[in-house]
Amino acid sequence: MKNLFIYNPSRNKGEDKSEEPVTYLSYKITERKEDVWLGILGCISDHFLPDFVDIFKEQYPDFWTDKPVKDPFTAYYETEIGKIGMALNFGLKDSTSNIVKLQNILIQAKGPSDVLGEHSQNYDFRKRYQSVKAKYDFLLDKARKCVQGDLVFFEYGGDLSISSDIANNLSYRFPGKYIVVAYKKGNVSNISIRGKNVRKILENVLKEVSGSGGGHEDAVGARISLEDLGKFREVFEKEMRK
Repeated sequence: MKNLFIYNPSRNKGEDKSEEPVTYLSYKITERKEDVWLGILGCISDHFLPDFVDIFKEQYPDFWTDKPVKDPFTAYYETEIGKIGMALNFGLKDSTSNIVKLQNILIQAKGPSDVLGEHSQNYDFRKRYQSVKAKYDFLLDKARKCVQGDLVFFEYGGDLSISSDIANNLSYRFPGKYIVVAYKKGNVSNISIRGKNVRKILENVLKEVSGSGGGHEDAVGARISLEDLGKFREVFEKEMRK
């Protein structure tokens, strides 16, 4: 086919699919240093630590950290560029019209300071971010109190579905533990799960509890009936201890 370019090298060689996010490939194709902040932003938000971190640090030292950063979660939760990544994530949980405004903010931005800096164009975005962040911090504080041995099991309801965001943060704060965050709405519970080999654990749980789910080896999601949430926890703890 004419004008078809494949940039994922592993697919060309018949090897297993590589794990780089689209943002990484986009930056590596162009290597426009003025866009390196967008590359970093997208990569760490997609849980990937790219090989052009040093370029970003040199250009935007105030948006990184002097501490060693060996994994994407550290970059996401401990740096200023990570804060912007979280803000954009929360900004997407908004109306379509405000998401279009957010897209335009990013198109016009010349650097990371333009995203959260106080100006009239991003007022709606900053307001939404602050609103979601306040609820997120409140729920996260409650979730941190739900540690029982090797398990953090937290369930909540309301109008904001951010179980994945909460689960990721808990996974970073409590390494080595299994994280289960269940968002309850109506008769359904949407569950985000993190931990070693949780995909296999979930597969076994769903043999005994009706529902659906899947994902990566150490990070999965599931959807079950709310009335089965208690049974889900019981079976999950049993499989977790095997």
